[in-house]
Amino acid sequence: MSHDVYCISYGYYSWKRDAKNVFSAGRNFAFEEDSENDENTIEERDADGSRGFIHDKRDSSSDLDSLITESPKSIESPTPGGGNLYSHESTSSSYNRASKCTSYGSFNTDNSDTFMQNDTITFNITYADGSYASGNYGRDTIKIDKFSVPDVSFAVVNESSSDIGVLGIGLPGLEVTNMDVQDSPYMYENLPMKMKSEGIINKAVYSLYLDQSDAKTGSILFGAVDHAKYEGTLETLPLVNPYSSYDYPVKFDVTVGKLAVTKKGDTVDVLTSNETAVLDSGSTLSYLRHSQKKKIADTLDAKYSYSADAYKLDCDYLDSDATLDITFGSKTIKVPISELIMQSSSGKECYLGIFDMPSQASYVILGDNVLRSAYIVYDVEDYEVHIGQVYYTDDEDIEIVQDNVPTDGGQNSTKVWTGSGRAGSGTSLDDYGNGGVRECTLTRSNLLLWLLVPLCWLL
Repeated sequence: MSHDVYCISYGYYSWKRDAKNVFSAGRNFAFEEDSENDENTIEERDADGSRGFIHDKRDSSSDLDSLITESPKSIESPTPGGGNLYSHESTSSSYNRASKCTSYGSFNTDNSDTFMQNDTITFNITYADGSYASGNYGRDTIKIDKFSVPDVSFAVVNESSSDIGVLGIGLPGLEVTNMDVQDSPYMYENLPMKMKSEGIINKAVYSLYLDQSDAKTGSILFGAVDHAKYEGTLETLPLVNPYSSYDYPVKFDVTVGKLAVTKKGDTVDVLTSNETAVLDSGSTLSYLRHSQKKKIADTLDAKYSYSADAYKLDCDYLDSDATLDITFGSKTIKVPISELIMQSSSGKECYLGIFDMPSQASYVILGDNVLRSAYIVYDVEDYEVHIGQVYYTDDEDIEIVQDNVPTDGGQNSTKVWTGSGRAGSGTSLDDYGNGGVRECTLTRSNLLLWLLVPLCWLL
């Protein structure tokens, strides 16, 4: 397969908040300075149903530092103006973005001795904002740190309007190969499932720790739980399936029992009945029902800004102890309001990082600005997630998952753990053999961790 990549200069985003590169540490946002507020405008725009689904459009990105294919030469660093790189300016764009879809590096299949192309099916996906990617499927050995995962299926994109690759580690039911548009739909083992079948981990689970918004790195832990990274215990939540076209869960949808805002000791209820929510680490921001978002904004004395298309609030909330309280089962995750704030490019104005989910959607989305306040274990095998209040620390207390996900033993827990397979702080991951644990460092940049659609594609 040729390494040529056809880059589409795709500059128009129907929602400015979907642009991938406008955020810095979850705070700075490319807003123009606000001059007027028009709170009624949003009521009109939300009522007409003009906004489409955004669950297929990711708006954040994370680097997986140590993910490479078998051949060390198969990942190329880009050279300015060099290589077989073509560019095209979309005539429908309102502005033109530089055509550098390989600016973060690319995968050269010709330089991998182990890559095998699958010629029986092509890869095509289109996102809600109109951006897309297309190419071919193939298989190769993926290396995570010093460990190799052989024969991993993924798509190699040779035409794209995006400059980032996707590491898909969600549920197999939503793989592109399993869509109705295929002649013979099928599911394949994605990365965590393949890691289990190869005996690299015992169970197809992974733990996500995003760390604080100003941190440069977070981590994803395959096949294990780090008890140092959460408080108390983890709540086990069965996945729900709100999609009539599927007989099984295809996304990490869970039930939220309550939403509330706590400010200066007073709590205001936002939601008191069950709501389905997707725990989506591929979304920088969160998307709620309009009534829910407006209740939060009103409680925070925020006013709608027409120019920013967002609710503007006092920047004093950056240093307040106000929280958004989200209840899952018997566990309430407290999200500091400061984590939900986006600042203008000048830093002088602050906006609420919660936007409207289309009214016809059967779920809401909880993105990174919520999820970084939680420690989450995703169980691909048993259709469950396990969630707890995050505890920010560099310490490690890692337990390998053998069968059931361990949910006790977090910070300030009274549980005394005994047995094998657990590492206290100071124990290296290198001490583990097969069937143990693999950890990857995530940095904020170009390889998107996408839990919704479990496909892998490399530019």
